[in-house]
Amino acid sequence: MIIDVRHQRSLPARLLDLLLTALAWAAFITIFLRGADALFDGSHQGPRPWLPEALRTLGTLTVYLIIAAVNAAILLGWAFYNQWRFRGRDRRRAAPSLSDAQMAPPFAVPAGLLGRMRAGRRLVIHHDAAGTITAVDDRPALKVVPLERETTSFQ
Repeated sequence: MIIDVRHQRSLPARLLDLLLTALAWAAFITIFLRGADALFDGSHQGPRPWLPEALRTLGTLTVYLIIAAVNAAILLGWAFYNQWRFRGRDRRRAAPSLSDAQMAPPFAVPAGLLGRMRAGRRLVIHHDAAGTITAVDDRPALKVVPLERETTSFQ
């Protein structure tokens, strides 16, 4: 099987992703600004000191920052572990192409047949009981079978 990853996502999928990301950022900024406005707005119950409110919010933010720091430490640890584990080997390189002579033995077919198989648009591959390829028809005859239509009568 040959996997082609040049065109991973279609344009509509990328545009949908862009739209959802923009909506998420807009919602985040709106919620953040409303929270900041409520924190520093002094008109709720007359004058009130904003420092206790800010300190309570800072406590929550501190918990969030600690969680973010732990997550960052885990990700950095994983990255350094992989860097040590693979020690400079390039894992992102494409696999080398196989020649027909290298590819024919695992499938038990002659090397000349692989080129015909690649060129054929329709193939019928025949196998024996063990799963070995016994024959390949690269120009199979198409059988035209008429459709049997059900007739319905309205009574």
